[in-house]
Amino acid sequence: GFPERREEDLDGLCLHVTKVQVITPRQDIELLKRANRIDDANMYLAAEKLLTFLESSKIKKRILGQRSDNTPDLCKEWSHAQTSGTPCAHPDTKCGRRHRFLNDEEKNRAFSIAKKSEHKETDPDAQLDQHREKKSSFKRDQIFAEWLITKYPELKLPESSVLDIAGGRGFVSFELQTKMGVRSILIDPREMRWGKKQYQFLRQHKKQFFKLNPSAVPTAYVEPPFPRHIKSRLDEETIRDPEILSQIESSSVLIGMHPDEATEDIVDAALKFGKKFAIVPCCVFHVNFPKRRSATVSDEFGNLREISARSPEDLDAFNLKFNLKIVESRQVVTYPEFVEYLKNKDPRIQIDYLDIEGRNRILFLPSM
Repeated sequence: GFPERREEDLDGLCLHVTKVQVITPRQDIELLKRANRIDDANMYLAAEKLLTFLESSKIKKRILGQRSDNTPDLCKEWSHAQTSGTPCAHPDTKCGRRHRFLNDEEKNRAFSIAKKSEHKETDPDAQLDQHREKKSSFKRDQIFAEWLITKYPELKLPESSVLDIAGGRGFVSFELQTKMGVRSILIDPREMRWGKKQYQFLRQHKKQFFKLNPSAVPTAYVEPPFPRHIKSRLDEETIRDPEILSQIESSSVLIGMHPDEATEDIVDAALKFGKKFAIVPCCVFHVNFPKRRSATVSDEFGNLREISARSPEDLDAFNLKFNLKIVESRQVVTYPEFVEYLKNKDPRIQIDYLDIEGRNRILFLPSM
């Protein structure tokens, strides 16, 4: 949705509409809702709102790739070639965009953006990742589920279960429970809603049933089991909830695929209750957790070790308890620092990599 704007503010709103498709009437949207195709229905409603907004507003319309003064937009391929010093593989004669800077301000901005991209945060031990031709992150839920089954073969036992924490719409749980038969419980405050891949599987599952049972009546078909969903989050407060506490104690493995703010809570809960875990960290959220500290400490014999603490107060209490001396204390800000911070919580924690693009490092506690 768009923020509310006064008419005098509309000049600051720029929309690039590359394609407009007229949707069928409103009753078809209601049919989609009744068929539980909520995502498709919401998409059509959003398209209706956008078209209504465009028709009723006083936005100045222009052709994509053309400035308001009819000067073509800057060609990004050409701009990249200028800032990187590489030949431009984008012929000027076949490109409708501009192959020159309008002024020094535009030129300086292009070089500034290029310089920032060169200094992006790098992972110091990314060379340990042996996957060179990685699969699309679109398949990350399936690949993570397959990795879990390989690493924890005991999950195939009927009494085993997985606790999928901060699992979003439940795609990893769907892979485990619905497709692989591994009992999975999702903990996330958001609604558990299936996407295109999940509906495709369910349609194929039903089609396969009637193909193998051509004489079966429609009511004979039974859908595969879906994961259970607990609408809650995991943190230092909710972990005391009897239902969540019971699920942690009865689960075999705690997992999290890009669990955001719940990442550290998954690790701490697993270590506290003696459970195996596997997480794929993503964002650090250092603004939300400014007190996290990684520290180098020494004992009375001068032996050095790395420890992690949620706050400086926890760090001081730990050192006082074990008679340690702080050599260096560091705030956890970057992704590599966060991974190291989590790994230092227990010497048994190991690292592996998923065969996907993007954040693909797994921290896990293996089976003994």
